[in-house]
Amino acid sequence: MERFTEGQPHRKAKSIGVVIPVHNEESNLQTLHQSLQTILRRLVDHYLIIFADDGSSDRTPELIESLRAKDPQVGTVRLSRNFGHQSALMAGLDRVDTEVVIAMDGDLQHPPELIPKLYDAWRKGSDVVLTRRLDDENVGLSKKMTSRLFYHLFQRLTNVQVEAGTADFFLIDHNVCVQLRECRESTRFHRGLLPWLGFDRHYIDYVPEIRQSGESKYTLKKMLTLAMDGICGFSIVPLRISGILGLISVLCALGYMAFAITCRLIGVEMESGWTSLVSIIVFLAGMQLTILWVHGEYLARVFLETRNRPPYVVRDEIIPSPIAVREPKGM
Repeated sequence: MERFTEGQPHRKAKSIGVVIPVHNEESNLQTLHQSLQTILRRLVDHYLIIFADDGSSDRTPELIESLRAKDPQVGTVRLSRNFGHQSALMAGLDRVDTEVVIAMDGDLQHPPELIPKLYDAWRKGSDVVLTRRLDDENVGLSKKMTSRLFYHLFQRLTNVQVEAGTADFFLIDHNVCVQLRECRESTRFHRGLLPWLGFDRHYIDYVPEIRQSGESKYTLKKMLTLAMDGICGFSIVPLRISGILGLISVLCALGYMAFAITCRLIGVEMESGWTSLVSIIVFLAGMQLTILWVHGEYLARVFLETRNRPPYVVRDEIIPSPIAVREPKGM
């Protein structure tokens, strides 16, 4: 539900925390930190920037340490290996304890200049402020088509309303962050979890910046995996589709057997043996799909409830407490 009332009283945050999952982003960290530092100091008296290092193999950990030496409001949580973007984001969200929490990528394609708009929407009453990516001419046709197809399928297969183009660039209230931490599944899809939680939402459109350096970490394989995690994490419709296909196969087999028996009774010659063989194969295949459907309905629920592996493993972490970075107003 979206709520954004222009005339209502504004609230003000004392602290803002920014969570940034990074993987081999050594060339972007310095610029990103400078932009965030400038913007956050204008908004609040206390801020915290947490870099969630998702098993980087370049100089990313060393550069984060150098940023920490210059800015005491920089924290880091370093994972033991590459667990994936969603898990790294979860690791950062688990450790931020500010009044307002912002999540964004570390590749500079999520413009830090949009943060004041996200914050203003929160001040006007929205507990969750999501962003929608507007694709321009820099985005390839194949990515545009696959993105639209995914969101179309997601809307059709689930009962969670995820707007097309929704990105992992969002602002949430502290209470929403606490509730989000309660969702402990390891195959996470934050773009679906936030609408699923409810709360008052607002959307802000943006055009992604051109990547200045480095390479995109979202390969086709990772995008397909994320899409499957999203659909399977919020819908059991694919299981039901397999069951429906099984029932259709059974009905087709029964229909064909009835046709073969009718032809035999009225004296129409058919090739001996072939009909019965095909009917039995199709019938058994349909029955197998139907049985898998029924078992899958139960197995999916048991699987989601009993898998208890941690979504990530932390190698080391340093999370400072937000402190005043400028004199509070009125003093």
